[in-house]
Amino acid sequence: MSYQIKCTPRYYDTHINSPRAHLMSTDVIEGELNPYDNTIPGYSYGDTIAEYETEAEAQAIIDKLDDGPCYLSHGEYASPDYEIIEDYLDGADCIMGTYEGQIAEEDVPEDILDKLDSSGVDYGNAYDDSYDTYSNFIDNEDGSKRYRINYTVSTVALQINAGDLGNVVWDHEVYTIEDI
Repeated sequence: MSYQIKCTPRYYDTHINSPRAHLMSTDVIEGELNPYDNTIPGYSYGDTIAEYETEAEAQAIIDKLDDGPCYLSHGEYASPDYEIIEDYLDGADCIMGTYEGQIAEEDVPEDILDKLDSSGVDYGNAYDDSYDTYSNFIDNEDGSKRYRINYTVSTVALQINAGDLGNVVWDHEVYTIEDI
């Protein structure tokens, strides 16, 4: 069993390209890397996820990070939230998100469902502080309806898989429909 520290930065919703929820890395904790330095290729949070044998060790790091003043800048509205996660590396990559126009899988025409299920997905947008939406769409034959497959992917899962979408477990898909 191991413990990791999840950091959720707090930025105003209108702030573009704000850092996302992530597991703390050893080089950030040891002061060798500024986690908000977007000049690092891939907007890195560090290479090695910090793991602790006990919850008390992880809590001591959080206490150290929370000690002293926190200077806010560039769209932050509060200091980051830190949470101790037990064995996150075994966590789920996707959750069941909620989307406008959501429909049941059986309500998607079979030919469109086959195409959606075999298609790739692209980054859509941030779902919240800890999840991103990846999706793809197919229009029906007469062009009146757009069916979309949506995955709500953990930003931590993306970090653990070093941004390699091929290693993400794609499950808990949500289908939507919209008029076009």
